[in-house]
Order: sequence, then structure tokens, then C-alpha cells
Amino acid sequence: MPTAFFFLDHFWGERSGGAEWQTFLLCRALREKGWEVHYVAENLTGKTGRTEETHGIRVHWLPLQWRSRLHPSQRRLFHSIRAIVDQVKPDVLYTRGNNCFTGIGVTHRIKHATRVRTVWGAAADWEISRNFYRERLRYYPKALWRKSLLWVDACIKDTDHASEIAEADCIVVQSEQQRALVRERFRRDAQVLASSHEIPPEPTRKASPPSAIFVAHIGRRKRVELFVDLARRCQNLPVRFVVVGDFSDPAHETEVRSSARDVKNIEFSGPLSIEETNRRIAEATLLVSTTDPGREGYPNVFIQAWMRNTPVLSLAHDPDGVLRHNSFLGECTGTMDALIADTRRLLVDPNLTEKMGRDARKWAIDRHSYSANAGRIQSIFQSLLQRTS
Repeated sequence: MPTAFFFLDHFWGERSGGAEWQTFLLCRALREKGWEVHYVAENLTGKTGRTEETHGIRVHWLPLQWRSRLHPSQRRLFHSIRAIVDQVKPDVLYTRGNNCFTGIGVTHRIKHATRVRTVWGAAADWEISRNFYRERLRYYPKALWRKSLLWVDACIKDTDHASEIAEADCIVVQSEQQRALVRERFRRDAQVLASSHEIPPEPTRKASPPSAIFVAHIGRRKRVELFVDLARRCQNLPVRFVVVGDFSDPAHETEVRSSARDVKNIEFSGPLSIEETNRRIAEATLLVSTTDPGREGYPNVFIQAWMRNTPVLSLAHDPDGVLRHNSFLGECTGTMDALIADTRRLLVDPNLTEKMGRDARKWAIDRHSYSANAGRIQSIFQSLLQRTS
């Protein structure tokens, strides 16, 4: 029985993010093909140090923490992981995007010692980089003296992060856009694997009054303040605006909520269960995205919306031009004025959005359902076994 080992900060069910969901589906597809699957993650509910089986996956819960690369805990973390891997003896190691494992170079270092096959999976576009940590340090609003202290740490992490990509036996991306970035920055080719979701039941009728929904784990790159401004510019219409998700920075949340005090048609729902989040998306007329361009991958929430008959309006991000080439999916507006105009137009035209939603659901099911992509997942991992034989 072949064995795969997955590395990600969190496990699906403990944290319901897109990276966790897509990684969980990789595990599921391999289990269905007869693989043994192991997964290392940080536990958020007091099970640190234990190993348990869930959904047929052996999950090893470790006390993972984002620390300086020079902190002694990082060396201890690596040795703990290496001990588990030596015991399991996997055929393939998988890690995704930027996480606390890529920053200490887990897969490429173990590969050098054991010759195990490795896979790196892309999440956001900007993580396909040789200087990810340094760019992130430039982006965040820290005092210059603090950035200077963190610079050496960022340089060391970048070396390991880039090696995870450059030395992987297989690179998996979500879009042709990301494939081009891999070619440009690493002179490597990549396998394009569409993000997958379960097909939900046919949605019921949309809620009244019409609504636009914003769904995210809300960091500054999501630019939720622009969604607040959008709601402000639509206050003369009988429509609602809903924000679903938790803020990663309490100071940012205070800023946003303060700016929204005069906006009467917006609701902050906070973090909700995945079931409730999907119900809210299905009720909404539109999903709106205002994320920084280049700092997204192929957003899972776009697929969640399309499968629930909800078109998408995106300010700046259009993976592989799907919005441009398929008008029934929604629009990539490019400017805030255009986003406001399209939002106002579509929220008051239920006949148009209903037709767009039906066509979007069919398109998304054809391309992004788990059943459409499970075989492709299995084929990619099986090909790595053939290289070792």
C-alpha cells in the first residue's frame, strides 16, 4: 500500500479554510485509491501530541507555532516531524503554499536524507516566489527598526520556501496563471489541478431583499473596507450587504467597524460554520471580492458561490480570465466605480442574476466538482510512484 504524508498548519474541521479543504480532498482521493494517508497539523482543541484517525486519515497533532527560523522550537519541530516520517516511511510528501513547514524546509530536507518524492501545491499567486517572506515583511505595517530585526529571519525562510518549490518532484497549481508564474520564477513546469468541491443541493429561491455577501478570513489584503464603501454607495437602494468571517487583526477589525458606523445597510456576521456560510452564500444575490490583485489563488469562495447560483463581482482578481470569458459567472470590474455600477445594476435585476446563477452552477459543477477531479488527483500521485520503481 503506497503512503502519502501531508503537511499543513491546520486540518479540515479544525479550521475551514480553502487550503485545508483542498488538501483534505487530496487525502480523500488517495484513500479511495487505497493509499495510506498521514497528516501533520497544529491542534486547536487540546489534542497536541496525540495521533488519531479521522476520515481514514492518520492525523499527528503537533504544537506548531509561527516563530523565528532561529528559535530553538523550530529545530525541535523539525526533529519531531522527522521522527514521525522515519517511522511511517512514506512514498510521497506533500506541502501547500506558505506554511510553518515550508519556512523550515521540511519536505526538501527530508527528501535529501531519504530520497522520498515531494509535491508542492500552490495556494495564493504571491507564494510562488523566491522572496515571499521578504515581500510579506515589506507589505505589513511594522516600524522600520522591527523590520530590520526580522530581515535575516525572512532571508533564511525564503531560502527554504524557495527550495520546497524548486526541488519538488511535482508542482501542483490551481490555474494556468500560476503555471506561468512557476515557469517564470523557477524554470519548472507544473501540473494544473482544478480546485474541487462537493456538489450542493439545488438552491432554493434567493432571499429578499437582494443582498451582496463578502466571505473571507479577513486580513488586510482582503480590503473589506472597500466592501463597506460599496455598501455606503448603495444606501439608497432596498438591498443588504453582509460580511462573513473573522478578522486576523483586532486593530483592523476596530478600524473597519468604526468606518461602517454610518452605513445602515451592512451586517457583520462574524465567523460562521461552513454549513451556515454556504447557506448565506446560497441566499445572496451576489458574492463580492475586493482582494489585492496577485494575493489570491483560485478562490474557493468563487466556486462555492457559482455552485449555489450566485454570480461573483471581483474588483481586481480574475483567475485565468474566467470572469472575462464567461459573463454568466460575473464580472471583474477593474475599478471601484465600475464595481459600484455593476453591483447597483445586478442587485435590482433578479431575472438576469437568476439566469447567470443557473449557468454558473452548471459550469462550476462540470469543472470543479470533486467527482470531476478525483481521478486527476489520483493520477498525479500515482505517477510519482512510477518514478521510484
